[in-house]
Amino acid sequence: MKIGKLREVTLTGSRYQIGKQAGEGAADVIHRMVRQHHKERLSRKDDAFKSALHRLEKNTLQIAPEFLEEIDGIADGCGLPFEEILAYNCLTEMVGVPVGGCTNFAFADTEVGPAIAKTNDGDTPGLDWFYLIERIYHNDGRGLLIVTWA
Repeated sequence: MKIGKLREVTLTGSRYQIGKQAGEGAADVIHRMVRQHHKERLSRKDDAFKSALHRLEKNTLQIAPEFLEEIDGIADGCGLPFEEILAYNCLTEMVGVPVGGCTNFAFADTEVGPAIAKTNDGDTPGLDWFYLIERIYHNDGRGLLIVTWA
């Protein structure tokens, strides 16, 4: 995939604040992905879809509630409902979108401490516009640099 200049955003603060800044910084791309590119997949309102979304939210609340705070911030920042942003972030779990063979890996000891990474093996022609660089600085001092989808 040939990628042009990527949009870069710096996000700081609590999980909610980081999410809100991300939502504001990429609102146009998020709207385009949710309301156009994945519209058919995310517009389902049947009981099975609602049940799966509720189950994902409930399980995430038990395991990592801070992720839901970030999703809430993204929704507020981009002006879309929480449920749509949650479903978009759980797209593979919600509608069975095949994952392109991405690989997770970790380094226990680097110059800056542990590092976790994931390849993006998907190469969807014409969708390079939805990548962005996020520099994230949490309130607790942890930092993160990622290339991600908006």
